[in-house]
Amino acid sequence: MANGSLPEDGCSSSSKAAGPRQRGSGQHILYIDDDEALVDLAQRMLTTMGYRVSGFVNAEDGLAALRAAPSAFDIVVTDYNMPRISGLEVAATVAEVRADLTVLLTSGYVTDEMRKHAREARGLRLAEKPGTMQELCAVIADALENAKG
Repeated sequence: MANGSLPEDGCSSSSKAAGPRQRGSGQHILYIDDDEALVDLAQRMLTTMGYRVSGFVNAEDGLAALRAAPSAFDIVVTDYNMPRISGLEVAATVAEVRADLTVLLTSGYVTDEMRKHAREARGLRLAEKPGTMQELCAVIADALENAKG
């Protein structure tokens, strides 16, 4: 991923690679990342793909939205490395508020320690930060599908 941003064309509904499995059907994503441009892009592209997205650049604000309406969200997508509150701290708070809610933790560099934390945490999924919006759509669709089972 170059410069912390995902290419804009990877998740458009006209993309030939975007199969039905990657399209949303109104699922509500709580998207938290300290990169404002990335949050804006993810909101636009994921909305185009049929998801509802509430995006936040401040983890505290995102968690406040979750606390205000815990049942409103189907998945939380958060960056691992953020100022003040890390993605792991976001995941821990999500588990306190709603233990059954899947958290997709993304990072540009996934370590063995991060994998260990993900295995130990209920409802936490860990993924390399997708390089394209197409990849992000696929990772979200997979996490939502696996959360059902």
